[in-house]
Amino acid sequence: MKAGLYKRISTGEQSKYSLEAQEEQLKKYCRDNNIDVFRVYQDTKGRFTFEERSGLMQLLDDIEKGRINILLVTELDRLAGDEGILGYIKYTIKKNNVSLVSINEQDKVKNEYQELIESILTAVAKFENKRKKLRCRRGIAKAKQEGKTLNRCPFGYKFINKGKRNSSLDIDEQNSKKVIEIFDRYVNKNQSMYIIAKDLGLSKSNVRYILRNKFYADKEFNGRHKPLINIDVFNKANKQ
Repeated sequence: MKAGLYKRISTGEQSKYSLEAQEEQLKKYCRDNNIDVFRVYQDTKGRFTFEERSGLMQLLDDIEKGRINILLVTELDRLAGDEGILGYIKYTIKKNNVSLVSINEQDKVKNEYQELIESILTAVAKFENKRKKLRCRRGIAKAKQEGKTLNRCPFGYKFINKGKRNSSLDIDEQNSKKVIEIFDRYVNKNQSMYIIAKDLGLSKSNVRYILRNKFYADKEFNGRHKPLINIDVFNKANKQ
């Protein structure tokens, strides 16, 4: 079992919440329970924004890559104080079969109402995700049937005869190389989305979108473009 240890401190917090104190508690827990430490992640920002929490972003990347089996924190509010954000993190953890342990709150009585709310939110998130995918597939099928092309050109492609009935997509040589590099670095070199985005001058959300977009690997997804990525590479990136 490999663990990811996450620690965070806000400006002005007392010494008992220091990064050193948190790490000491977490590593002691691992020693006492024969758990291997994969990596220690940390952030020092008080406010929650994904841009400021590079440690959390690296952690979520490693979770999605299957690098850890268990996530340890001293208290849940180390991850996030906002219930909505914390719910999203929990959903991501659960989706990837990672256990979450708050070592100083194990004896806390579980709030059954809160557990119910979390399960409902998880179900809603799954349903909404399926609904979006279905809506997208229906829109693409309708556009193909009516001879229309995409309204926006995907990164790595360029329009030919834009706006006309016979419009199509061609490969943008410069940006298509970035798309191929993103998949190569993520799948073959095990680099995180955060590092890839930083090196290539893109946002992490753009890198995530590219890695999750089947358009780049399946010509049937739209019918008017040449795939940039082999479907096997896409499946590895998405663990299908």
